[in-house]
Amino acid sequence: MTQTPGAQAFNPPHNDDDVAGVLRHRPVASPYERFMQEQGIPIHTNLIGARDSRNLTRARWERMGGQGAFIYMQGTTGRGM
Repeated sequence: MTQTPGAQAFNPPHNDDDVAGVLRHRPVASPYERFMQEQGIPIHTNLIGARDSRNLTRARWERMGGQGAFIYMQGTTGRGM
C-alpha cells in the first residue's frame, strides 16, 4: 500500500464521537429512529432487556392519548450501537 506524502493514516471510527479521517462519523438515523424522535417521548436504548417495563421513564404521548416510551433494545437494529 502506498502512502501519500503528508497524509495521515486512516483510523476507522469505533463510536459516534471518533474522527474518521478529517470528518466525524455520524450514522444516519433510520426512518424508524426518526419516527421515534418525532414522537417526543423517551427512547430507552442500549438495553439488553428490562426486568419490568413499568419502571422505565414514560411521558405524555399526545398522538396516542396516554403515557408512553420506546424500548429500542441493543442487538435488534442490525447495527452496532
